[in-house]
Amino acid sequence: MALLHSRQDAEDVLQEMFIEIAKKHQRVGAAKELKPYLFRMSRNVAFNLHKKSKRRAVREKSFSLLMQNQEEDNGGHAHSDLKLKLEREMGLLPEKQRAVLSLKFYRKKTFREIAEMLDISENTASSRYRYGMLKLKQQIKGGS
Repeated sequence: MALLHSRQDAEDVLQEMFIEIAKKHQRVGAAKELKPYLFRMSRNVAFNLHKKSKRRAVREKSFSLLMQNQEEDNGGHAHSDLKLKLEREMGLLPEKQRAVLSLKFYRKKTFREIAEMLDISENTASSRYRYGMLKLKQQIKGGS
């Protein structure tokens, strides 16, 4: 609870702990100090859950922003072939790069704003944008 600030997440960690203990029962049994060993294990499981939920939130946020922007841009009209191709190619990018590109293209956000929204540094946002653009260009050139 102290790490995750959520009763439901803490319960998920506890369930995951039982699974980990069952998988690693020999290591757990061989631990010299059981209490610190289990505490460390639970902390690691909690951090992994937190990272996983953060990644899921970024994916969901970027997808919802992309969909919202497409609806605003199109006003309900059909997509052009070029726009469909771009969307298809963007879908092939790694999730983190796609999130940054979507926020930059569709929402016209600065790297500072993107960094704040995705809880990353400005340099990371800029790098993901640069690498995403390179991959996007390669994909489009290769697919033409």
